[in-house]
Amino acid sequence: MNIKNIDKVKTLKVLYVEDDDGYREETLGVLELIFDNVDIGCDGEDGLKMYQNYKQNNFKYYDIVMTDINMPKKNGIEMTRDIMNINPNQQVVVISAYNDSNRLFELINLGISNFLLKPFDTDSLIKVINNITEKHFLKQEILELEIEKEKNKYIKSIQEDKLSNLTTLLDNIAHHWRQPLSVISTAASGLEIKMELDGNTNQEYNELIDTLVTTSSQLSTTIEQFKKIYSKDKKNSNFKIDTLIQDTIKIIETKVQNKDIQLHSNSLDITLDSYKVELQQVINSILSNSCEAFDESNIKKKHIFIDIMEENSDMIISIKDNALGIKDEIVQKVFEPYFTTKHQSYGKGMGLYISKEIINRYFKGDINIRNTKFVYEGKDYSGTEVQITIPKSKQEEN
Repeated sequence: MNIKNIDKVKTLKVLYVEDDDGYREETLGVLELIFDNVDIGCDGEDGLKMYQNYKQNNFKYYDIVMTDINMPKKNGIEMTRDIMNINPNQQVVVISAYNDSNRLFELINLGISNFLLKPFDTDSLIKVINNITEKHFLKQEILELEIEKEKNKYIKSIQEDKLSNLTTLLDNIAHHWRQPLSVISTAASGLEIKMELDGNTNQEYNELIDTLVTTSSQLSTTIEQFKKIYSKDKKNSNFKIDTLIQDTIKIIETKVQNKDIQLHSNSLDITLDSYKVELQQVINSILSNSCEAFDESNIKKKHIFIDIMEENSDMIISIKDNALGIKDEIVQKVFEPYFTTKHQSYGKGMGLYISKEIINRYFKGDINIRNTKFVYEGKDYSGTEVQITIPKSKQEEN
């Protein structure tokens, strides 16, 4: 039998309603060669009850309903009308020995999918099944695409709300911290000057005061940098990639130092006229993920490498760590909107899904992740590499 998409067709759930015992058994034998799941009804009333019970018990409808017309208690037309009232999109195939045009018009108006005249041969049945299943799978694909589209719209709105809320939070923090930080810095500087005037040369005190002044300044700078990263302002600006990388490193500098991570970056003189804030946002997220990945591994010498490269008309930013990598079965799932895993750090924070959206949408580029092995200073390492590819020519058009 030449059934298209037979593996998918076999999984469809079918309700077959026929009052003639002999014909029912004969047709059932053929249907069970095609479908794995076929339920049987003996008349229209029985068929309707089975349809209702299936929906109630399984929270979905039969994929295909096949029915005779002339049956006791409730005929096929009446049953079809009741089923269509429950589910207007139900696929129905009518099998009958009567070629009555009035009945056919009534069934067509009800929205039946196909009609088979008894007695039918196997080729006719297969033709009808191919026709109806192709329609079914096409509708299913369209529905899944619409669901995916709506899901992604929802995810995007949630992420945009998060960014908006974070911007508001950072504004509030900056507002409430700015004055106290200024007071602390001024007081510490004043104390240092007073100690010098009084001839107090206690080296330990001077070092503590210097640390207090420096830390206050760093806190103030960090807040302003975060405000820039999560700003809603989506404006092009002219910037050097080297400078952007170094500015981003400053934001996570404390985290890198606390985790005893050695951060390596090369230098390449590339200037872009594009979305600086958004690119910094992506790089910050990836670097933070790399830092957190070391929490899952017992690595003594921790390294993160940032390499800027040119390849034809593209600029490539590679961020690589030696935190042992991600399980192969999930490495490509980190770009999925709902992907989370308590055992891996990739996908936390802003998330690689949003990072990929930013690179795709604003830079017409791409972002990829893979497990990698490499040698550094004569030692073998394994970890994760994220590559951001941005076509330089496209930035001029933005």
